[in-house]
Amino acid sequence: MKILTLVFLAVAGVFSSALAQDVRPFEPIDAQDTTLEDLKWVSRPILLFAMRPDDPQIVRQLEMLQEQWPALVARDVVVVVDTDPTAESDVRIAIRPHGFMMVLMDKDGTIAQRKPHPWSARELIRAIDKMPLRLEEEKERRVVNPRALQ
Repeated sequence: MKILTLVFLAVAGVFSSALAQDVRPFEPIDAQDTTLEDLKWVSRPILLFAMRPDDPQIVRQLEMLQEQWPALVARDVVVVVDTDPTAESDVRIAIRPHGFMMVLMDKDGTIAQRKPHPWSARELIRAIDKMPLRLEEEKERRVVNPRALQ
């Protein structure tokens, strides 16, 4: 029995290490390349708007998101960036931002947070973990894997 337990723990460790290494790279999506409908029920979008690509607030927000990217990926986050107000992307038309804006949406398309300034990844993760759909996902995951930690 001890050998079986050791084998199980070794396989679980290898599997979790592989998962940790398979985090998709931090590649924000251009708002021109997607719609909110494309993301619905698939991802939790973090929408970032600015008047220009070198806006200090969007640069800082992207840096903060990249620092915690594995934790955000685990929560099905995608980052959508719109820094061209003249292009009038579907995302910009739907949200109607003014200047810099960060918008966190849940998988069902509801807006959970709308901020006129950068928000730390820790704050975003806490907000996501309080969302009803995220709570339901965690509950279902615990039923499937009672030893799940995250």
